Amino acid sequence: MKKIIQSVFDKYEDDFHTGGKFEKWYPMYEAFQTFFLSSKLKSNSTVHVRDGLDTKRYMSIVLFALTPCALFGI
Repeated sequence: MKKIIQSVFDKYEDDFHTGGKFEKWYPMYEAFQTFFLSSKLKSNSTVHVRDGLDTKRYMSIVLFALTPCALFGI
């Protein structure tokens, strides 16, 4: 499943970069890509410790967890 998702993002990647026809939608493309896959940005130094989950994934888990609480509160 991961390979299928990766191939879809790779297929349309050039359209979202500078000069592509969807250039202004690059932040949304990057947000969806990092939601479904891990980020391509890697640290070269040993100072930073990276986990398998990034901030966007953590916050999506928080939103899913808070949804029942918010609905109950309403």
